[in-house]
Amino acid sequence: MASLNDATTDDNYTDDNTLKCEGARSFSLQVVNAAIYLQRTSPAGGGVRNPSNWGEEEYYLPGYFNPPVSPVEAIRVRSAIAGSPARVTIHAT
Repeated sequence: MASLNDATTDDNYTDDNTLKCEGARSFSLQVVNAAIYLQRTSPAGGGVRNPSNWGEEEYYLPGYFNPPVSPVEAIRVRSAIAGSPARVTIHAT
């Protein structure tokens, strides 16, 4: 299990707000204070070995998120509204 606990988001994606979780089959996420955007990369997308494969797809999340089970290599988050940081906890298994 990999976790990012009570991280504070920034206006941009940062290493501090990226959870590397190679081999994880699923993840859950909790958002407090403000909305966020999330990106994830999967083994099929090149995973964490090729960061250019993050793609452009972002998910807007205002709160708790428990996505369908699918492999994930890394997850990163940022503030949805500039200057409005959120607190985020992610658990990947």
